[in-house]
Amino acid sequence: MRPRLFETIARYLEADIRSKSPVTLEPTHILAAKWHTAIGTMRKALNELRLRGIISISPGQPIRVLPGEGVPQFGYLRSVERLFAQMKDDFLSGRLQAGEQIPKIDYIANLHHVSRATVCRALEKLSEGHLAHRTGKRWIVGPAAQRKETGNIQKSAQSPIVLLLLGNDQQWGNFFENGHTAPFALTFKEELSKYNMQASVVIKNKPLRGSALMPAGLQETTGFMSSLGERYEGTLIFCNGADRVGLDAWVPRLSARRKPVAYFDSTDEGTPFPAGDRRFRLFFDESAAIRLAVEALVNSGHGTIGVPVFPGLDWAERRAERIAACANQCDPPPRIIFSRHTEQFWRFANWKSMHDYVTAMRRELDTLTAQPAGRLSFHALLRNNTPSLTGLLDKGASAIIALNDVMAREYYFCFKALGIEFPRHLSIVSFDDMHESIILPLSTINFGFARLGYLAAHIFIGDIPVKADREGNIAGLCSLVDRGSIGSPRRTPALK
Repeated sequence: MRPRLFETIARYLEADIRSKSPVTLEPTHILAAKWHTAIGTMRKALNELRLRGIISISPGQPIRVLPGEGVPQFGYLRSVERLFAQMKDDFLSGRLQAGEQIPKIDYIANLHHVSRATVCRALEKLSEGHLAHRTGKRWIVGPAAQRKETGNIQKSAQSPIVLLLLGNDQQWGNFFENGHTAPFALTFKEELSKYNMQASVVIKNKPLRGSALMPAGLQETTGFMSSLGERYEGTLIFCNGADRVGLDAWVPRLSARRKPVAYFDSTDEGTPFPAGDRRFRLFFDESAAIRLAVEALVNSGHGTIGVPVFPGLDWAERRAERIAACANQCDPPPRIIFSRHTEQFWRFANWKSMHDYVTAMRRELDTLTAQPAGRLSFHALLRNNTPSLTGLLDKGASAIIALNDVMAREYYFCFKALGIEFPRHLSIVSFDDMHESIILPLSTINFGFARLGYLAAHIFIGDIPVKADREGNIAGLCSLVDRGSIGSPRRTPALK
């Protein structure tokens, strides 16, 4: 029987991988152009390699080449083993989380085109590996529950403790209240509490004045750790930027008695973490998140994209550079227009004050806005005060990439005051998926921090293995949250 086209391409791709030994593959659309085939055909070829254990494909992440020689061809791979491997990967990567009910057997059978007996045998193998257990007629992710009902006094005196290492005493509130990191922190704390475990804060840098309310500095931290004895279960580090300096000397002390140490890299700075047994780095893949945002706009037909940038912010400059690099990988690449917020309003006003700013401006021009000429005066005044934003439309931008949700909300109120609707006149996408933005029709990229918080907790709980690479890196799964602000480009200018 003559092989199908995608099977032939898969065979050539496999030979290319064996000869060059790359760590990751190029995006699907680039591979399709390189091999002169349709994107759909290339996707089938890549899926064939995934089923044979040669590559790993995860949403929002680069296509990774797996180490080893791979598994036998698809036709020779037993259905039970294949289903078991796929469900195990879902458990270890956090797609299905401990305590959740596994979908019904009939649903799994129809989804994977296998028999009920195959599903039952795969579930039994998961149970044998302590990755799932049965409760009545339901299958639950994870081993049988080990929670203990204890009183508050007994819980505080006997509960296992995970140290939460922060850079300074001011980061405690930011860690749990900042919309950027709150999904990680809250999920981490909630998951620990399910197993009667607690997080205790320690500080890396001692305060300049007075004394800290919690252990501060390496000596006090290790002393507190020793006082916990067997209750100590490991340390989660949340120190980025300047606070990251000097932590290499802390890690060997914190990993005493072979306890795990995890580093939450909330900025994806790419800073290497000291290698060693039971050491992990949890991070979000910013490049993958940016690729999702750019591709969402390019696939909708946008050829010119505006990106406003706040000067002087390292993370904003880095994200803007990655947007430009990602755009150059598209075929054809979109035109990226950068503008810098140098106006007085953006530099000195509170980012959350655009709505109040527009309202105050309307009141000042209240006598004029009743007439059409007055409305034009209001629009002209607002545009003159925000040229770095509204000027992008004059340069031909049909879409905007906001560097985070806070900025996206300000752009929304500004454009709304000018009579511009999303996505009828303009498309916009941002990053972070903050809960404050849920009420607004703004599409955004979720970094997968809640899932990372779940995985971080189970590193210390130890009930199920956590999927990480050889160096202990655990990447978040980014996803596009489409709230209706991405559409096809408008043919006529949005601003007249």
